[in-house]
Amino acid sequence: MEYPSIPRQVNGQSHDTVDMYCFNTPQEARNFYPIARQRLLSVNNWHKVMQHRKPVFTLCDETGNQQDRPPEVRDFIRIDLAGPGNPSGQGYDWVRITQLEERTDDFISMTLSPAPSPISKNRSTAHFYQEQASNTLVLRIIQNCIYAEAHGRNELKNITDGQLLARGRNLIVAFMAKLGVGNIQWKQLTKGIVTPEKD
Repeated sequence: MEYPSIPRQVNGQSHDTVDMYCFNTPQEARNFYPIARQRLLSVNNWHKVMQHRKPVFTLCDETGNQQDRPPEVRDFIRIDLAGPGNPSGQGYDWVRITQLEERTDDFISMTLSPAPSPISKNRSTAHFYQEQASNTLVLRIIQNCIYAEAHGRNELKNITDGQLLARGRNLIVAFMAKLGVGNIQWKQLTKGIVTPEKD
């Protein structure tokens, strides 16, 4: 199988989170794949498949207006994390969709990278990681198993961009992410995407 593109790890932290669900037959997996695919593409509903520590994700267009449709390259995702909001992003963290790949009935992937808020004149990266960081979400099917994955790359704390208050806040949130809190949240999402009894 051709593997989806994942940015190369150069600096900072990285993580790889994988969940899978294996069915009795390949056909059962094929039947469930469209449901899992829809969960991945329903950004506004990601919090519904997560069990604990639920950040709220909102799909927005290039001007920051909320959208209720499948994501597209150059769209933004607004993230409402528990705890102090990001002053550089009007209380939110923001990522931009930089890549979407799909091969019919085989895999789909979406890469997200930190970005400035589209609703602010402030061009500072509104995220606790620097703009070169990325997270690639992958859904793929191999025989009778479906895999949901999150691959974080180049995760460097964003403590040089933006207001002093934002830098201090980013330091705290990035430290919590380094301790594994962020990985727990991605794990909840990947598990929720491939668990059939969610529907």
